[in-house]
Amino acid sequence: TDLIATALASCMVTIMGIKADEMKLNINLTTISVEKIMASKPRRIAIINTTIKIPLKTNIKNQRILEKTALTCPVAQSLSPEIEHNVEFIWA
Repeated sequence: TDLIATALASCMVTIMGIKADEMKLNINLTTISVEKIMASKPRRIAIINTTIKIPLKTNIKNQRILEKTALTCPVAQSLSPEIEHNVEFIWA
């Protein structure tokens, strides 16, 4: 189950990086952290909390484009609707 959270984080930042390159923005120093919270009965992933810290000063429009891109990554789209996925973007 750690693989799911890791794959999600990797996918989100990879898709953001592709979009940032298209937009001629440098997000190379972006960091991402992910926390997985398990439920029981049945044992499953209940919540994934993701924090993406992007050290880039850019306008709100560019921020929203990159955020939306991250949220539409294939792994995020493949998660069960029963998994709560919280994402925090920190622009610094």
